[in-house]
Amino acid sequence: MANIAAVEALPISIPQDTSADCDGTVNTLVVRITDEDGIAGIGECDAPPSVAKAFIEMPSAHIWSLNPVELLIGRDPVEITGIWQRIYDGTLYPGRRGLGIHALSAIDIALHDLAAKQIGQPVYKLMGGAQREFNTPYATIFPSMPQGRTLKQLMDVTGRLFAKAVDLGFRAIKMELMLDDLVTDAQLVETIKEARQMLGGDIRFMLDFAYRWRDW
Repeated sequence: MANIAAVEALPISIPQDTSADCDGTVNTLVVRITDEDGIAGIGECDAPPSVAKAFIEMPSAHIWSLNPVELLIGRDPVEITGIWQRIYDGTLYPGRRGLGIHALSAIDIALHDLAAKQIGQPVYKLMGGAQREFNTPYATIFPSMPQGRTLKQLMDVTGRLFAKAVDLGFRAIKMELMLDDLVTDAQLVETIKEARQMLGGDIRFMLDFAYRWRDW
């Protein structure tokens, strides 16, 4: 197998202020790991891209504060678990929890992608094989934060997104209920009933209350 020859951290970000919203698609960090034969694996993490990039590219200081790129170059990408542990051990001082785990996750995904391409097998086989015959994908439906809109306006957007997801073939949908103080808990129940009626009874329906309640 060809060893790792290059590691790139590629930040992608929409140049606008979305701090009043909760849209996780506005930025990401893509990690591309390329072997000596030019085969590349791609990974990504949904963390602040410039900060995660800095974690991956930080210079080595000592044995517990090492540059992750240097730990990757020259390694066999099939040795995913060993590489992960080496980077985890070598980034004790920078803080491998939190943001560090985000950055390491992007590397981990890229390693799986590259290793699978090298051996000509799907990634799930590298991870021990299929545990079930199929998985059901679901669409997350989020009309964005209220930002001055009424509940009716938000539900109109939600209904259009529901229809689009169903037209695309999704048989399971998760609705984000990030309505803040726009509705009371009782009104929230009625909103959920309305959403179920929009979807009909054949679609699996999941709810995400996004920290609406802080205790049991």
